[in-house]
Amino acid sequence: MTATNSDLDKMGTEALTSLDADISEFKELLANVKSKRIRTMLESNLETLVAEKEKEKFAGEKTPQSIPVERCEEVSATPTAKTVSNELKVEEKKKRWKSIQSFAWDQDGYNGKNLYIYVTLKGVGDVKEHVSCDFTKDSLDLQVENLKGVDYRLFKKPLCHEIDAGKSKFRVKQNKVVITLRKVEGKYGYDHWADLVEKKKLQSSLNKKKDDPTAGIMDMMKQMYDEGDDQMKKTIGEAMLKSRQERLNNPDTGFEM
Repeated sequence: MTATNSDLDKMGTEALTSLDADISEFKELLANVKSKRIRTMLESNLETLVAEKEKEKFAGEKTPQSIPVERCEEVSATPTAKTVSNELKVEEKKKRWKSIQSFAWDQDGYNGKNLYIYVTLKGVGDVKEHVSCDFTKDSLDLQVENLKGVDYRLFKKPLCHEIDAGKSKFRVKQNKVVITLRKVEGKYGYDHWADLVEKKKLQSSLNKKKDDPTAGIMDMMKQMYDEGDDQMKKTIGEAMLKSRQERLNNPDTGFEM
């Protein structure tokens, strides 16, 4: 059966609607993500989705018969970097927390039971009552509120190895926060950490993205949900629910998660 112009128009409209929904969800994720590495991944995929949207819009405005082949090769469907940059700047303003990117870490010697993280923040001792650090077996979440009008956060998950959350602690000095992570003793003693965070899952997602961009995006969002904090889980959960509802209303468009 040959598709009519009406059918093609409908397909184009559905594709644009789906892309708009995906772009909106990615912007919501960017507004809440704390990790610099994941932010870079999201920004890259957002640029891809915006480019796809421009391509669909161009295809809907011109039929293949009305565009000479030479003209098609000259048309660029890629949005300008300025357009994408402006959109990201708007989302950046919505963030509450300023991610702590600069810190140092060390650990005890052979078979040592502790690992130490040093976060330098000038004057943090003046707001020590507004400093907190939550631990789970595979994460730490340091939050410093209202330090000279800025809220700072250091969130790391998944850690390279499991920790004893109950025995981990932090200490606030005048210009520094020192976090002590208590390692979990294994069969042969305490492991030596090669990295602070476990990187295999993130690298696997990046490799899959190169082979299949769509699958990479979906896997990355699922991973972010599993490893994110409560706010990230809430944002991604709402995006997943919205996506499923749209697929029920229109099963021929959108991604399934």
